[in-house]
Amino acid sequence: MKKNLESRTRLPVSELLSEEQKALLITRTDDLIKEILNNDVQMLVFMDKSARPLSWMLLERWKTRFPGKKMPAIKFVNIGGEKMSLANEYLYNPDWYRKYTPKEEQEVALRRYFEELDSSDYIKKTAGDIERTKGKVMLVDDYSFSGFSLFLATKFFQYHYPSLNNGQKLVSYTFFHDEDGKIFPPYGDFELLKQGLKGFNDPWNLDSTLTLLAEDKSDGDAAMTAEPERNPEKRKRGLEMREEIRKIFSGEK
Repeated sequence: MKKNLESRTRLPVSELLSEEQKALLITRTDDLIKEILNNDVQMLVFMDKSARPLSWMLLERWKTRFPGKKMPAIKFVNIGGEKMSLANEYLYNPDWYRKYTPKEEQEVALRRYFEELDSSDYIKKTAGDIERTKGKVMLVDDYSFSGFSLFLATKFFQYHYPSLNNGQKLVSYTFFHDEDGKIFPPYGDFELLKQGLKGFNDPWNLDSTLTLLAEDKSDGDAAMTAEPERNPEKRKRGLEMREEIRKIFSGEK
């Protein structure tokens, strides 16, 4: 099983996506753009790392469809499931947590979680931009398995940026739809499912080098943004993925 997974991460980048998958990525990027325009979104916050390639897709599609038109500001945040060891028992199951945990305990649990994050520099760097944003701020993740990442990110932004609590200024968006699992099947085959891998089989979830971001130092890494990949070999693969996305969205073969 491990060999099966590793073999997929060694394929040339140009062979990682089928034509059907490429077409779906374009369609879902157009869907995201539609939501941006319909909701007057002026800032997008992509969830690192899995959603980093989605930001490249948006940039390429926007240039094609709206040349010369200013697109929303883009930022990134590294928060959610990859920080599970920082969460206490009330945050491990967001559905159970929301339904059955008293509100007072919810607030304490969230506050403790936020305090564990190394967020002070991140808040300083982003607060001004967020406060000045007159339109909506949209959190974007690639897909939702449990809702944990977007749930925590939403609460974090509401907690630290009071202006986002005015009306419906903060919104969230999931790039892939449930039915997309037929085109990006959950990690491909039964052997990998038995291994416990779940989600959509997009290449950057199997191989994080494709995101141009380094691996977290640990499961409890408290950093709010992912570190750029500096290993030349790994970075080369990420740059190839970035170029492949450019070709897909430009129609170049």
